[in-house]
Amino acid sequence: MCGDGEGGLYLNERRGHLHRPVATPDAELSGSILHLRFDAAGNRTGAEIVRHTTVSTTQMACDGVPAASGGQIYIAEYRAVSGPPDCFRDAKEALVARRKGTGAETVLVDRIDAAEGLAPCDDYDPADDLQVTRDGAAVFVALPGGIYRIRPTTLLMTPDIDDVFQVHPDGSVLVVTATDQGPTGLLRLYKVSPGVAINGAPHLDELTPCATIEVPNNRGPGRAIAAHNLRLLRSRRRHAGLARRDRARELLRQRRISSGVKAFVSPNLRVQAPGRSRRPPASTPARSSVS
Repeated sequence: MCGDGEGGLYLNERRGHLHRPVATPDAELSGSILHLRFDAAGNRTGAEIVRHTTVSTTQMACDGVPAASGGQIYIAEYRAVSGPPDCFRDAKEALVARRKGTGAETVLVDRIDAAEGLAPCDDYDPADDLQVTRDGAAVFVALPGGIYRIRPTTLLMTPDIDDVFQVHPDGSVLVVTATDQGPTGLLRLYKVSPGVAINGAPHLDELTPCATIEVPNNRGPGRAIAAHNLRLLRSRRRHAGLARRDRARELLRQRRISSGVKAFVSPNLRVQAPGRSRRPPASTPARSSVS
Protein backbone atom coordinates (compact mmCIF):
# COMPACT_ATOMS: atom_id res chain seq x y z
CA MET A 1 0.00 0.00 0.00
CA CYS A 2 1.21 3.52 -0.78
CA GLY A 3 -0.19 7.02 -1.25
CA ASP A 4 -0.87 8.60 -4.62
CA GLY A 5 0.29 12.08 -3.57
CA GLU A 6 -3.25 13.47 -3.69
CA GLY A 7 -4.91 11.83 -0.70
CA GLY A 8 -5.62 8.49 -2.38
CA LEU A 9 -4.11 5.03 -2.03
CA TYR A 10 -2.74 2.29 -4.23
CA LEU A 11 -3.24 -1.25 -2.93
CA ASN A 12 -1.44 -4.35 -4.17
CA GLU A 13 -3.96 -7.19 -4.03
CA ARG A 14 -3.12 -10.86 -4.50
CA ARG A 15 -6.07 -13.17 -5.15
CA GLY A 16 -4.73 -16.16 -7.03
CA HIS A 17 -4.26 -16.79 -10.73
CA LEU A 18 -6.34 -14.66 -13.11
CA HIS A 19 -5.69 -16.81 -16.19
CA ARG A 20 -5.69 -13.86 -18.55
CA PRO A 21 -3.48 -13.39 -21.62
CA VAL A 22 -0.10 -11.87 -20.84
CA ALA A 23 1.66 -9.62 -23.35
CA THR A 24 4.98 -11.28 -22.55
CA PRO A 25 5.30 -14.77 -21.04
CA ASP A 26 7.10 -13.54 -17.91
CA ALA A 27 4.72 -15.17 -15.42
CA GLU A 28 1.05 -15.82 -14.75
CA LEU A 29 -1.07 -12.96 -13.47
CA SER A 30 -2.09 -13.36 -9.85
CA GLY A 31 -3.13 -9.98 -8.48
CA SER A 32 -4.06 -6.36 -9.15
CA ILE A 33 -3.07 -2.83 -8.19
CA LEU A 34 -6.17 -0.98 -7.00
CA HIS A 35 -6.44 2.82 -6.87
CA LEU A 36 -8.74 4.26 -4.20
CA ARG A 37 -9.71 7.94 -4.10
CA PHE A 38 -11.23 9.84 -1.16
CA ASP A 39 -12.78 13.24 -0.53
CA ALA A 40 -11.69 15.66 2.20
CA ALA A 41 -13.92 13.90 4.73
CA GLY A 42 -12.36 10.51 4.04
CA ASN A 43 -15.29 9.13 2.05
CA ARG A 44 -14.34 6.93 -0.86
CA THR A 45 -15.14 8.58 -4.18
CA GLY A 46 -13.62 6.14 -6.63
CA ALA A 47 -11.95 2.75 -7.03
CA GLU A 48 -10.39 1.18 -10.09
CA ILE A 49 -7.93 -1.53 -11.05
CA VAL A 50 -5.00 0.14 -12.79
CA ARG A 51 -2.83 -2.91 -13.45
CA HIS A 52 -2.62 -6.66 -13.01
CA THR A 53 0.50 -8.11 -11.38
CA THR A 54 2.42 -11.32 -11.94
CA VAL A 55 2.64 -14.20 -9.50
CA SER A 56 5.06 -13.52 -6.58
CA THR A 57 5.03 -9.75 -7.17
CA THR A 58 4.68 -8.43 -3.62
CA GLN A 59 6.52 -5.11 -3.32
CA MET A 60 5.27 -1.73 -4.50
CA ALA A 61 6.05 1.90 -3.63
CA CYS A 62 4.87 5.34 -4.77
CA ASP A 63 6.44 8.75 -5.01
CA GLY A 64 4.55 11.74 -3.65
CA VAL A 65 4.17 13.48 -7.01
CA PRO A 66 0.59 13.98 -8.31
CA ALA A 67 -0.45 12.19 -11.48
CA ALA A 68 -0.70 15.45 -13.45
CA SER A 69 2.92 16.24 -12.61
CA GLY A 70 4.29 12.88 -13.74
CA GLY A 71 4.07 10.88 -10.51
CA GLN A 72 4.89 7.19 -10.66
CA ILE A 73 4.22 3.82 -9.02
CA TYR A 74 7.28 1.60 -8.57
CA ILE A 75 6.88 -2.19 -8.75
CA ALA A 76 9.38 -4.96 -8.01
CA GLU A 77 7.87 -7.20 -10.68
CA TYR A 78 8.47 -10.94 -10.63
CA ARG A 79 9.39 -12.35 -14.04
CA ALA A 80 10.21 -15.90 -15.07
CA VAL A 81 13.46 -16.43 -16.95
CA SER A 82 15.06 -19.34 -18.72
CA GLY A 83 18.67 -20.22 -19.40
CA PRO A 84 21.04 -23.08 -20.15
CA PRO A 85 20.74 -26.34 -18.16
CA ASP A 86 23.57 -25.35 -15.80
CA CYS A 87 21.89 -22.05 -14.90
CA PHE A 88 20.22 -22.09 -11.46
CA ARG A 89 18.10 -19.00 -12.01
CA ASP A 90 14.46 -19.38 -13.06
CA ALA A 91 13.18 -15.93 -12.05
CA LYS A 92 14.11 -12.32 -11.41
CA GLU A 93 12.52 -9.10 -10.22
CA ALA A 94 12.64 -5.99 -12.38
CA LEU A 95 12.00 -2.46 -11.13
CA VAL A 96 9.11 -1.12 -13.21
CA ALA A 97 7.92 2.50 -13.03
CA ARG A 98 4.31 3.18 -14.07
CA ARG A 99 2.99 6.68 -14.66
CA LYS A 100 0.00 7.41 -12.42
CA GLY A 101 -1.65 9.54 -15.08
CA THR A 102 -1.04 7.75 -18.38
CA GLY A 103 -0.18 4.20 -17.35
CA ALA A 104 3.01 4.26 -19.44
CA GLU A 105 5.64 1.91 -18.04
CA THR A 106 9.44 1.92 -18.04
CA VAL A 107 11.83 -0.76 -16.77
CA LEU A 108 14.28 1.19 -14.63
CA VAL A 109 16.31 -1.79 -13.39
CA ASP A 110 16.26 -5.04 -15.35
CA ARG A 111 17.36 -7.23 -12.43
CA ILE A 112 17.09 -5.85 -8.90
CA ASP A 113 19.31 -8.43 -7.19
CA ALA A 114 22.22 -7.42 -9.41
CA ALA A 115 22.76 -4.77 -6.70
CA GLU A 116 24.07 -7.57 -4.48
CA GLY A 117 26.55 -8.63 -7.13
CA LEU A 118 24.61 -11.76 -8.13
CA ALA A 119 25.39 -13.11 -11.58
CA PRO A 120 22.64 -13.72 -14.18
CA CYS A 121 22.69 -17.47 -13.44
CA ASP A 122 22.78 -17.22 -9.62
CA ASP A 123 19.55 -18.19 -7.85
CA TYR A 124 17.50 -15.02 -7.49
CA ASP A 125 16.97 -13.04 -4.28
CA PRO A 126 13.48 -11.51 -3.87
CA ALA A 127 12.96 -8.03 -2.47
CA ASP A 128 11.56 -7.88 1.07
CA ASP A 129 10.68 -4.17 1.00
CA LEU A 130 10.70 -1.35 -1.55
CA GLN A 131 10.73 2.38 -0.77
CA VAL A 132 11.10 5.56 -2.82
CA THR A 133 11.70 9.18 -1.89
CA ARG A 134 8.73 11.52 -2.30
CA ASP A 135 10.27 13.23 -5.31
CA GLY A 136 11.07 9.87 -6.96
CA ALA A 137 14.77 10.71 -7.18
CA ALA A 138 15.95 7.63 -5.26
CA VAL A 139 14.69 4.07 -4.89
CA PHE A 140 15.71 1.65 -2.13
CA VAL A 141 15.18 -2.07 -1.65
CA ALA A 142 15.73 -4.62 1.11
CA LEU A 143 17.49 -7.77 -0.08
CA PRO A 144 19.12 -10.64 1.84
CA GLY A 145 22.44 -8.76 1.61
CA GLY A 146 21.06 -5.60 3.26
CA ILE A 147 19.33 -2.38 2.27
CA TYR A 148 20.45 -1.03 -1.09
CA ARG A 149 19.81 2.15 -3.00
CA ILE A 150 19.21 1.01 -6.58
CA ARG A 151 18.40 4.38 -8.17
CA PRO A 152 19.96 6.67 -9.29
CA THR A 153 23.08 4.57 -8.58
CA THR A 154 23.67 1.38 -6.63
CA LEU A 155 24.77 1.87 -3.03
CA LEU A 156 24.70 -0.49 -0.04
CA MET A 157 23.24 1.50 2.88
CA THR A 158 23.68 -1.10 5.64
CA PRO A 159 24.19 -4.87 5.60
CA ASP A 160 22.40 -5.41 8.92
CA ILE A 161 18.74 -5.07 7.89
CA ASP A 162 17.05 -7.17 5.21
CA ASP A 163 13.37 -6.45 5.78
CA VAL A 164 11.08 -3.48 6.50
CA PHE A 165 12.51 0.04 6.61
CA GLN A 166 11.51 3.59 5.71
CA VAL A 167 13.05 6.42 3.72
CA HIS A 168 13.46 9.89 5.17
CA PRO A 169 12.57 12.89 2.96
CA ASP A 170 16.27 13.81 2.79
CA GLY A 171 17.11 10.46 1.13
CA SER A 172 18.38 8.68 4.23
CA VAL A 173 17.25 5.24 5.36
CA LEU A 174 15.45 4.75 8.70
CA VAL A 175 15.49 1.37 10.44
CA VAL A 176 14.35 0.06 13.82
CA THR A 177 15.89 -2.78 15.84
CA ALA A 178 14.42 -4.56 18.87
CA THR A 179 16.33 -6.11 21.79
CA ASP A 180 15.20 -7.83 24.97
CA GLN A 181 16.42 -6.69 28.39
CA GLY A 182 14.35 -8.66 30.88
CA PRO A 183 11.06 -6.87 31.59
CA THR A 184 11.89 -4.11 29.09
CA GLY A 185 12.18 -4.20 25.32
CA LEU A 186 14.34 -1.56 23.67
CA LEU A 187 13.56 -0.20 20.22
CA ARG A 188 16.38 1.73 18.59
CA LEU A 189 15.85 4.04 15.61
CA TYR A 190 18.79 4.52 13.25
CA LYS A 191 19.26 6.87 10.33
CA VAL A 192 21.80 6.09 7.58
CA SER A 193 22.51 8.76 4.98
CA PRO A 194 24.02 8.19 1.53
CA GLY A 195 26.86 10.50 2.56
CA VAL A 196 27.83 8.02 5.27
CA ALA A 197 27.18 4.86 3.24
CA ILE A 198 29.27 6.01 0.28
CA ASN A 199 32.37 5.72 2.47
CA GLY A 200 31.45 2.16 3.43
CA ALA A 201 28.07 0.80 4.49
CA PRO A 202 27.97 1.01 8.29
CA HIS A 203 26.91 -1.71 10.69
CA LEU A 204 24.27 -0.43 13.09
CA ASP A 205 26.46 -1.04 16.13
CA GLU A 206 28.82 1.59 14.69
CA LEU A 207 26.09 4.25 14.81
CA THR A 208 24.43 6.25 17.58
CA PRO A 209 20.65 5.72 17.59
CA CYS A 210 18.50 8.76 16.83
CA ALA A 211 16.07 7.53 19.47
CA THR A 212 15.74 4.73 22.02
CA ILE A 213 12.21 3.71 22.94
CA GLU A 214 11.32 1.47 25.89
CA VAL A 215 8.32 -0.84 25.65
CA PRO A 216 6.97 -3.32 28.23
CA ASN A 217 8.08 -6.90 27.82
CA ASN A 218 6.89 -10.00 29.67
CA ARG A 219 9.83 -12.19 28.68
CA GLY A 220 12.22 -12.97 31.51
CA PRO A 221 16.03 -12.83 31.37
CA GLY A 222 17.53 -15.46 29.10
CA ARG A 223 14.36 -15.94 27.08
CA ALA A 224 14.20 -14.84 23.48
CA ILE A 225 11.76 -12.18 22.31
CA ALA A 226 8.67 -13.84 20.86
CA ALA A 227 8.31 -13.65 17.10
CA HIS A 228 7.02 -10.23 16.10
CA ASN A 229 7.75 -7.50 13.67
CA LEU A 230 8.07 -3.75 14.15
CA ARG A 231 7.23 -1.52 11.22
CA LEU A 232 8.25 2.09 10.83
CA LEU A 233 5.41 3.63 8.91
CA ARG A 234 6.02 7.31 8.38
CA SER A 235 8.58 10.07 8.61
CA ARG A 236 8.41 13.66 7.49
CA ARG A 237 10.43 16.86 7.45
CA ARG A 238 9.19 20.01 9.15
CA HIS A 239 9.00 23.26 7.20
CA ALA A 240 11.92 25.68 6.92
CA GLY A 241 10.14 28.08 9.27
CA LEU A 242 10.71 25.57 12.06
CA ALA A 243 14.52 25.67 11.67
CA ARG A 244 14.37 22.76 9.18
CA ARG A 245 14.68 20.22 11.94
CA ASP A 246 13.74 16.69 10.96
CA ARG A 247 11.00 14.97 12.91
CA ALA A 248 10.56 11.23 12.63
CA ARG A 249 7.19 9.86 13.68
CA GLU A 250 7.18 6.17 14.37
CA LEU A 251 4.13 3.99 14.57
CA LEU A 252 5.50 0.78 16.03
CA ARG A 253 3.12 -2.10 15.53
CA GLN A 254 3.55 -5.54 17.02
CA ARG A 255 2.55 -8.26 14.61
CA ARG A 256 2.48 -12.00 15.20
CA ILE A 257 4.31 -13.92 12.50
CA SER A 258 4.29 -17.36 14.07
CA SER A 259 0.98 -19.17 14.53
CA GLY A 260 2.65 -21.51 17.01
CA VAL A 261 3.11 -18.75 19.60
CA LYS A 262 0.07 -18.03 21.78
CA ALA A 263 -0.50 -14.46 22.99
CA PHE A 264 3.19 -13.73 23.42
CA VAL A 265 2.36 -10.32 24.90
CA SER A 266 -0.72 -9.79 27.03
CA PRO A 267 -3.11 -6.98 25.98
CA ASN A 268 -2.00 -4.59 28.73
CA LEU A 269 1.61 -4.88 27.59
CA ARG A 270 1.09 -4.31 23.86
CA VAL A 271 2.01 -1.06 22.13
CA GLN A 272 -1.34 0.64 21.59
CA ALA A 273 -0.45 4.14 20.36
CA PRO A 274 2.05 5.86 18.08
CA GLY A 275 5.37 6.94 19.53
CA ARG A 276 7.05 10.15 18.46
CA SER A 277 10.67 11.23 18.57
CA ARG A 278 12.28 14.41 17.33
CA ARG A 279 15.78 14.38 15.89
CA PRO A 280 18.00 17.28 17.03
CA PRO A 281 19.46 19.72 14.49
CA ALA A 282 22.24 18.38 12.29
CA SER A 283 24.84 20.14 14.43
CA THR A 284 23.77 18.17 17.51
CA PRO A 285 24.46 14.43 17.91
CA ALA A 286 21.28 12.39 17.61
CA ARG A 287 20.95 11.19 21.20
CA SER A 288 17.35 11.20 22.40
CA SER A 289 15.32 8.77 24.46
CA VAL A 290 11.60 8.38 24.92
CA SER A 291 9.58 5.72 26.68
